[in-house]
Amino acid sequence: MRRILYLSPILSLILSCVVVSASAQQSTPSAATKVRTYSVTVPVAPSPIPPLPPAHPVTAEQVHEMMQLTGAANLMKQMLDSMMPSIRQSMPPYIPPDVLDDFERSLSGADFEGAMVRVYQAHLSTEDAVQIIAFYKTPAGEHLLAVMPEIAKDSQVVGQRLGQQVMREVLQRHQAEIEAAKEKYEAQSTPSPAQTPPAAAPDALLSLSGSGSKSTQVMDVPDEWSLSWSYDCSDFGNEGNFQVYVLNSDGSPAAAQGVNQLGNSGSDTEYFHQGGKLYLEINSECNWTIQVLR
Repeated sequence: MRRILYLSPILSLILSCVVVSASAQQSTPSAATKVRTYSVTVPVAPSPIPPLPPAHPVTAEQVHEMMQLTGAANLMKQMLDSMMPSIRQSMPPYIPPDVLDDFERSLSGADFEGAMVRVYQAHLSTEDAVQIIAFYKTPAGEHLLAVMPEIAKDSQVVGQRLGQQVMREVLQRHQAEIEAAKEKYEAQSTPSPAQTPPAAAPDALLSLSGSGSKSTQVMDVPDEWSLSWSYDCSDFGNEGNFQVYVLNSDGSPAAAQGVNQLGNSGSDTEYFHQGGKLYLEINSECNWTIQVLR
């Protein structure tokens, strides 16, 4: 299991880098973006006092040797290579390819091993490292390293099967509750007469009502125009986001800043001084109405 112990912090470090990058790229075009968070209060036991770092921490050379023996360095590169296609697909479509190419090069060149040295020095001593390295060079240690990929693969299969079995049992226990929740959700999702889009005024380019996420058609907007909006989260049962992004026809962010609200309800009119072929992206859990006026 030592190999897993070595690779877990490395994988966490890589995934943290990826999550930060993807979150930054997928944030709204506006610098004033508000991100909705959920706060859950959970009783937490007092954290145990962390152990003191060893008097003689493991050296960088020892960490390097352990990573070489366990194959961590090669596996780290394989993980990076396998994650990049998913990272590229998760990015918004307007992100230029050269930005992702730069991210891949920079991530590949990052000093992960140097970061791991500092982690291991907080927990392992030089004496620990001597014994660990010696073990990996024994027949038993070499055998453990050889079979660990198969153990990890089999463990994943067993874990997936167990998780599916537990999920089926939970769904069966809550079948009536789930059916009731489904019926309530479908009833609330059916547009009511009050949600019928209002008739467009003579000077209106667009009038639209709904809930959830939606992209409008591309509009030829004059240099001076306004966006009237309102939202109501009473059906959602909690505060909700209401965001309107103003985008160029090619999907890139327009200079005009959209709407970014978090609350139970609200309404206002925004005025813009940039025209062209634009469209709007609406993102909200609540019921909303927008109108684009010349």
